[in-house]
Amino acid sequence: MIYRLAAILIISVGFGYIYVNYFSVSMTELATQSNTLDNATLPDGTHVWLGRHSTLHYPPVFDIAAREVFLEGEAYFEVAENPSQPFIVHASQTTTKVVGTAFNLRS
Repeated sequence: MIYRLAAILIISVGFGYIYVNYFSVSMTELATQSNTLDNATLPDGTHVWLGRHSTLHYPPVFDIAAREVFLEGEAYFEVAENPSQPFIVHASQTTTKVVGTAFNLRS
């Protein structure tokens, strides 16, 4: 019985290690301070202007199904049009989903 538990534990830790090191996506972070503004062009061509005290997290390469970013603060987006791959912004407790437009979002 103890060998089964030990084997399960070892296998679980092994799978966890593999997942964290090979399958999880590291995010790029763009952050501003109280006296700065910043902008970036995302991997799909979307332009983002980040307001003061704001942070944007995005992957270095977007997923095939969707383009997802995470916003804290305020940003203006000019989203590159792609109807087959929606652009999704997660901010606070809201999710904004578009396929190509320009908009300002504050969380």
